[in-house]
Amino acid sequence: MQQVGQHDQARQRATPGRRLGMALFGVCTALAGVTGGAGAQTASEAATPPDMAVRLACPASPSCVNSLGVGGLTPWPFTGTAAQGLAQLRATLAGFAEAGIVADDALSITAVFTTRLGFRDEVVFVIDPARQQIHFRSRSLVGHHDFGKNHSRMRAVGERFAQTAPR
Repeated sequence: MQQVGQHDQARQRATPGRRLGMALFGVCTALAGVTGGAGAQTASEAATPPDMAVRLACPASPSCVNSLGVGGLTPWPFTGTAAQGLAQLRATLAGFAEAGIVADDALSITAVFTTRLGFRDEVVFVIDPARQQIHFRSRSLVGHHDFGKNHSRMRAVGERFAQTAPR
């Protein structure tokens, strides 16, 4: 009986963004089962990360924003292939001295931004090649409040990303 009460409390603490992320994951999982068996997907659909909503979910903390509904930020559009979108993102991140890429693969980049005071924030970028969008989550690695730093940083990175778009 005690465990049921704890489960209800955890569900009530879930942020709207986390609930949206969990719902999107459920919808994606359901749609994946409806589209048919192996071989029924196009190459770009097969390349879309199935765990995007899980990877980009924010913990119940005001120091986290994402492009899935937490913080009012939207994904960034890019043109071309996923590789071209990642190249544009790498070029954008190179313009931020406080950013360091710590992980990189065909559809995602993880970077750590270090503030002047030494606080570290993790940013995960995930490419959605089918929609030509880059989704992201930015969260503080220490502390509960960030005084809006993650939100303002992601707006700045997004603006610079748009400026580096091929014309």
